[in-house]
Amino acid sequence: MPAKKHSKVFQALCQESLRQLVTETAGVENACLVSGDGVEISAVLGENVSPGRIAAMTSSMHALGAAITRELKMKECRSVIVDGDAGSIIMVRLPVAQPELVLAVTCGHRATVGGALFAARQHARYISEKLSETT
Repeated sequence: MPAKKHSKVFQALCQESLRQLVTETAGVENACLVSGDGVEISAVLGENVSPGRIAAMTSSMHALGAAITRELKMKECRSVIVDGDAGSIIMVRLPVAQPELVLAVTCGHRATVGGALFAARQHARYISEKLSETT
């Protein structure tokens, strides 16, 4: 199923929420909201970061997390965390969004994974609420 076209108002709300997430959460460097099929909806990314590549990889990683979660009968996958030498990537599924949307956040060593996960979940809930208001 192709990605749903979102309104300019919704996209502006997303952009502002992602900007706040990056500027107000210690250590968070990038944020990207993507559709379940790998299309960028909104992004606040550093230089030389490709939103299209991030969107595609986020969608794939979250789908893999969802498949493993189902296989192990753990109900639904809420988030996937990839921990690297230079930081972490946190992917959070937006609650109740149809079609599926995933928020990807990258953070360096200045951030705590728990703090970044908490902030990402707050913003995911906020965006999900705004989506339900605008549709």
